[in-house]
Amino acid sequence: MNVLTALFSFRGRHNRARFFWITLVGLLWLGFCVPAFITYASTTQPAGRAVVAMIIICWLAIAIWFQSANLVKRLHDMGASGWWTLVIYAIGALFGVLGAVASPQARGGIGLIAVILGLGTLALIGGPEGTEGENKYGPDPLEEA
Repeated sequence: MNVLTALFSFRGRHNRARFFWITLVGLLWLGFCVPAFITYASTTQPAGRAVVAMIIICWLAIAIWFQSANLVKRLHDMGASGWWTLVIYAIGALFGVLGAVASPQARGGIGLIAVILGLGTLALIGGPEGTEGENKYGPDPLEEA
């Protein structure tokens, strides 16, 4: 599997190692947003802020795309539908909304629950071995040349 297919395609399967490597790449990718956020915060010109905001939006859109593809392919490796990704994102969005509308005292608890659920989801998706051999989503990534 070439790099572009591994990062951007929603077809096929990712074993645990590839899943975690691409997740790490995604975290590094998001780390490159930090200078852009600093630039955005320090820019006073509206046109300059708009340009930096568009760069950030594009950068984040790419990150969301390839992390979604990574998650879908990992679910495929476990024999599950990639549509479960929407459930995972919906739960994350729900906690985001709850955190936004909650009182300041409740935000810490909501954030803690969200982190625990996120780590639990990561363990459930990244922990188990994938299905052995070919499944309906493609060949076993451990058997690919």
